Amino acid sequence: MQIMPDTAALYGVTRRELFNEDINIQVGLHYLKEMFHVFGNRDLAIAAYNCGPTRVIEAGYRIPGIRETINYVRMVNYAARKYEQHGTPF
Repeated sequence: MQIMPDTAALYGVTRRELFNEDINIQVGLHYLKEMFHVFGNRDLAIAAYNCGPTRVIEAGYRIPGIRETINYVRMVNYAARKYEQHGTPF
């Protein structure tokens, strides 16, 4: 998962530790789960994971008009639908 070092530091994880895939995935999952709790909406949580929660808030609790973020939300939702079709909820 792509985790910024400042975000990892919130969980007591160093930049170097992010190269350990187990640690990286755990931090990424915890952060994404936190974004779900903050925003209560899958699309906003995914957007916040990608561009940061501040930008989602500044956009009026909507997906910010950032092309990369819009595409990221679209791609994650596409992948989630594929997993959901196979009985794995996201």
